[in-house]
Amino acid sequence: MILGKPNTVANDPEANEDDVGNIDTPGNSPSRILNPIVPLPPVIIHVHVQLHGTFVRGHVQETIDLNMSLEDVIIVLEKHAMKKAKISRNQASDLEFTFGTRYIAAPKNVSTTVRKKNTPPVDVDGFADFETEGNLTALVGTIRHCKTGGMVLQVLATVERAPNDDGENRNATVGPVQGDAGSGREVISIRHF
Repeated sequence: MILGKPNTVANDPEANEDDVGNIDTPGNSPSRILNPIVPLPPVIIHVHVQLHGTFVRGHVQETIDLNMSLEDVIIVLEKHAMKKAKISRNQASDLEFTFGTRYIAAPKNVSTTVRKKNTPPVDVDGFADFETEGNLTALVGTIRHCKTGGMVLQVLATVERAPNDDGENRNATVGPVQGDAGSGREVISIRHF
């Protein structure tokens, strides 16, 4: 507009004052229509568990839908960590779970000689915090913009005793207890002193 006069194109006989307000309509400007955000497909995850400072052997490989809220994603990750560490729901109420993530090229199979060494299965310093909605948004953005195939989301679940109301650790231990005689099955139990 120039000093209160509507903009019209001088050489356009079909332009009139009614067209001025319709500049941003989809019919007049198809290039301005934003594409909807396509949800991420399920992502392959490897969940490694560190239980009271000791790694549980191996990892859980699953898929996860990162289009959920952070709370729902955390619930799924806790379920996978509990499954790997053989922790029951009752035992989990006294434990605190924290998670770290990193999106990397899928690791190659490790030879038997390397596997026998007493080393952690993953470098714990290479994981980003996974505690807030911002962490989830950043992770989804990383995955969405990654052009490399064969990637996997590694998750490090650190499981520790939850502090009591005074902020001190509860007097509980988690350790393997033999199941039925001869079954060789490990059961994780929590004993309070």
